[in-house]
Amino acid sequence: MNNMIVLVGPICAGKGESVKFLEGKGYKPFIFSDSLKKAFHSTTFERDFPNTEYPVSRGTIYETVTTARLISPTVDVFARVVVDEINNLQERERLQFVFDGLRHPEEVTYVKEHLGAMVIGLTAADEVRESRYKTRQKEMDTAGKDTFREVDLRDRGIGQPAYGTRVDDCMELADIIVTNNGTLADLHFGLDNALLHLGLEGQSRQTEGQPWFDRFRRL
Repeated sequence: MNNMIVLVGPICAGKGESVKFLEGKGYKPFIFSDSLKKAFHSTTFERDFPNTEYPVSRGTIYETVTTARLISPTVDVFARVVVDEINNLQERERLQFVFDGLRHPEEVTYVKEHLGAMVIGLTAADEVRESRYKTRQKEMDTAGKDTFREVDLRDRGIGQPAYGTRVDDCMELADIIVTNNGTLADLHFGLDNALLHLGLEGQSRQTEGQPWFDRFRRL
């Protein structure tokens, strides 16, 4: 299949805005954290994880997913659930999907291998992401609960166990990287060129050596 895209990247790199952009191009969003939040309120989940804190936060999701990876036979346990769900949906209707929220390299690898997904990495300068993070905290009234550095290091996998969140390693699996330091229009331009370069939309008119390629390079 060539109608599957996985978005990976550190916090506040632009994954959410990229999902919106790709949705406008006909891709159906599959947000991993949304599926987890639904699971948090299921009877089965409450039985297996009785000490989960509510309402569900980023920290709660991290702790629970990390624990689940540790006690499961395979680290890619959640990716397997995702792939099964997508295959069931595809049996009824051929759809294009964009995935956001996979944060372990084995999860990304499983989705790539079983759905033929292409991986787009999103990145931005630390200071840009920190500014966005602080703005997001103010908007959600969560200022002061976790510092950007604490959340960023944990999310990227620095100092974390092998079964923890490892976004830096996920970025190594990206087929192309889009740098998102500028405006929303700049991000959309970068995504358009990424789709062209990956052969997911039209014919690529860009080649290595042209100005845009350094910004959207393969790892």
